[in-house]
Amino acid sequence: MSLELTRHPVTCPVCDHPFTVVTTGGDETVVRVDSDFMPHHEGVNPLHHEVRVCPECGFAALPADWLPLPSAEQLEWLVGELSGGDHRRFDFAQGERTAFAALLSFQLALKAYQLRKASSGKLAALHHRMAWIFRQGHDVRRETQALTRAVATYEEAFNQQNLFEREDQPERTAYLVGELNRRLGRLEEATSWFERAIALDSALGETARSCRQQLLAVDEVRRYEAMLARVEVFEPLSPSERSLLATLAEPGRHSGTRVVCEQNAPGTSMFVVVTGEARVEVDGQPVASLGPGQVFGEMSLLTGRRRSATVTSSGLLEVLEIKRPAFKAILQANPETADRIGDLVARRQAEREALVEARDAAGPGVSAVERFREVFELS
Repeated sequence: MSLELTRHPVTCPVCDHPFTVVTTGGDETVVRVDSDFMPHHEGVNPLHHEVRVCPECGFAALPADWLPLPSAEQLEWLVGELSGGDHRRFDFAQGERTAFAALLSFQLALKAYQLRKASSGKLAALHHRMAWIFRQGHDVRRETQALTRAVATYEEAFNQQNLFEREDQPERTAYLVGELNRRLGRLEEATSWFERAIALDSALGETARSCRQQLLAVDEVRRYEAMLARVEVFEPLSPSERSLLATLAEPGRHSGTRVVCEQNAPGTSMFVVVTGEARVEVDGQPVASLGPGQVFGEMSLLTGRRRSATVTSSGLLEVLEIKRPAFKAILQANPETADRIGDLVARRQAEREALVEARDAAGPGVSAVERFREVFELS
């Protein structure tokens, strides 16, 4: 049995308006759970329906907090503060919520909880869930922003011991702070919080085991970060930006003779060889072999061009794939970095046009830099 949408009547605790909420019922089908506890479901996503939204006044809250407020004065103030109209941008009673509607419901809840001076643990959980919605939509930039807000409020919750749920333990929150720092590329902070969580888990149970596993992941990212520091394309990045990119990069392993990317195919990523050897062919003819620290596919990533060569593995090959959404998140956050990489793209174009046939040029009237800025939506 899978999750199904159900409806039941409720009354707004702020304005006493009666309405129907749409929730999920039935057995949850969890496909997998991310290391920061984000569940992936088949079919209807219960995350999208966690927040109740009053269609009349815009008051929004989780079901556990759908309770009468303490005084008539506070009620009146909240009605005035929350009646801005954003809640009318979506009919929350219409059925399954879109990602936009889910995000809007959490934004409304966040506003309401902030007005009610909710605990930092509650606010952290809301920011964290908003990051999950961005992750589901592959919006790396806004996920990173939401995780940054979440980790700051989780730290505050830990220090004040006002955790989100009663069953939350300090070691679990410490683990979350470590894991969100790891996802943000803050490796020293992540290590410190993981070690703190292990010390708090006196029974050396599940939290301690998870922390040890993630400490290994931190070591792996450090290895990738050191490799990215030797790649020309990433020289303009700051150390923190390289750490984040190394965290967001996706490792891949190939054995035997397998095609990693194919000539003339669309490309939205680049690859860094970590271990092993990659063979490069153009029009069926071998032209190069690439070893650890060398890259391929960077112009497809940076300018949106089709792949200019076919690259295959030779034996065991480990690569690090840098996808466009991850790189885009970094470039849009730092215009100076984007400008420096734009200069690199221009230099690469000049070198390319001097060495390759006219068919490989960027195209009449369109420079590689213009393509770069268009691909990454840089103003």
